[in-house]
Amino acid sequence: MGNLSTQVKHFNEYLTRGETLEAMEKNFADNVSMHENEEVPRLGKNVCIEHERKMLAGVDNFEIRILNQAINEESGIVFTELDIRFTPKKGVPLKILEVSVQTWENGKITKDKFYYKAILKA
Repeated sequence: MGNLSTQVKHFNEYLTRGETLEAMEKNFADNVSMHENEEVPRLGKNVCIEHERKMLAGVDNFEIRILNQAINEESGIVFTELDIRFTPKKGVPLKILEVSVQTWENGKITKDKFYYKAILKA
C-alpha cells in the first residue's frame, strides 16, 4: 500500500467513526475547495469546517459507510462511493448515495467534489 493509500485509509477511519470534523482538520489543505454537485465551491479549510459544523448541529445522527473506492497513487485522485445516512432534528431519517472525487497533494486534500442525485428517505 502506497503513501496515499495509507493517508486515505486514515481519513476513511475518521469518517466511518463519525469524526468528520477531525478528518477535515487533519487532512484538508488550507486552500481546499469543496464542491457540492454544481453549486459554487466553498473555499478554504476554515470555511469548509465551519459549514460542516453547522450542518452537523442540525442533525441527531450522522453515519457514513464507504461502499467502494479507487485510489490513483500517481495522480493523487481518489474516487469514493459513499452511503450517508442522517436524521435532521425534528425530521425523518434520510440517505444520500454519493461519489466523492478528491485531489490529494503533498499529503492533503486540495479539492473534494461530491456528486449525488437526490436526498432520499432512508
